[in-house]
Amino acid sequence: TLSIIGEPGEDTPFVSNGIQHIGWTVLDYYYQGADIVNGSFREATKDDVWYFSPGLLNEGDREIIEDMGYVITANYGEQQLGKYPFTLYRFERMQSAEPGKEGNGTVFLSYTNNKYLKTGEKKCELIW
Repeated sequence: TLSIIGEPGEDTPFVSNGIQHIGWTVLDYYYQGADIVNGSFREATKDDVWYFSPGLLNEGDREIIEDMGYVITANYGEQQLGKYPFTLYRFERMQSAEPGKEGNGTVFLSYTNNKYLKTGEKKCELIW
């Protein structure tokens, strides 16, 4: 899990939803000084979010996340830090280019019908 996350941006929060010890001990140990939110994904406010979920997000949750202006850019599936399992997601706020101007080259993909997007540095791979 630590290798997946790497060095998060300075303003990148970790949102942990009821995963025992993750939010108040484990994440604080590995990412000292990071913005750690113990609560629902609904509390996400930054442009880039790492979400530690107790299980897979259902269709309703995914729709709420999209309505909040985010795209789920990665589902890393079941992970574990110490003895605490969780499902790891990454959300990014959708950015739009101004009319008549080129975008920044970033392409956001979302998933539907239980198709998940896993992103890497140089490739994207759909997993289903």
